[in-house]
Amino acid sequence: LSLKRYRLRTPIIIDTALKQNNDSSALTDYVKLRCRDVNNFWTSRTVKAVVAPSLCSPMILGLPF
Repeated sequence: LSLKRYRLRTPIIIDTALKQNNDSSALTDYVKLRCRDVNNFWTSRTVKAVVAPSLCSPMILGLPF
């Protein structure tokens, strides 16, 4: 998406759901994101979205599950 990345003040340490090597990773960046519908009728507030590389989807929207 070519969004400007910003550094998190404190990295977020995560583990994968399928722990193969007991590796932890650190999420260090976020982007400012503002979503719109296809007709530009509705626009969300600007939010800070954490960048998580190697996800199964380019973007995940919603509350934590």
